[in-house]
Amino acid sequence: MRASVMLHLPALEKSNAISRIAGNLSKLGLTMRGAHGEGTEPQGALYQLSNQVTLGISEKAAIENLKNITAQLAAQEEQARERLCKSVDVQDTIARSLGILKYAVAGHRVGTDKEYRRRLYRQADDRRGAGDALRQRRQKPVAARERHGTRQADQIEISII
Repeated sequence: MRASVMLHLPALEKSNAISRIAGNLSKLGLTMRGAHGEGTEPQGALYQLSNQVTLGISEKAAIENLKNITAQLAAQEEQARERLCKSVDVQDTIARSLGILKYAVAGHRVGTDKEYRRRLYRQADDRRGAGDALRQRRQKPVAARERHGTRQADQIEISII
């Protein structure tokens, strides 16, 4: 039986400890992959931890082993986060990100939530309308194209995108 668990390990990834951990896990009969399984690279610090050894151990033992290792990885992630949060560079990045989010929303948000949603929908409709205008431009009638020097014999097919 193959058992797996998804883990979000951004602090361990940022501290470059993932390769060391993956090497140690392989000695224990476990493997760490990208979130989408075998042969995929991790994206967004999402990892899949699963057992490699499927023969010779019971299902209960495989799951217990996976649970224990997962708990250890979670503890290591917490420790790595605490170490990273002590860094002035990380604190600066967090403060800047918070400021950007706080004032970007406040600066563009005028009125109630209902008005804000109405504006968002109107912007989406405007963008959709621009797409409709573009499609209409591509679908010029044959007569309009003939006025621009294109002969009827040159037109084999009109494609609508």
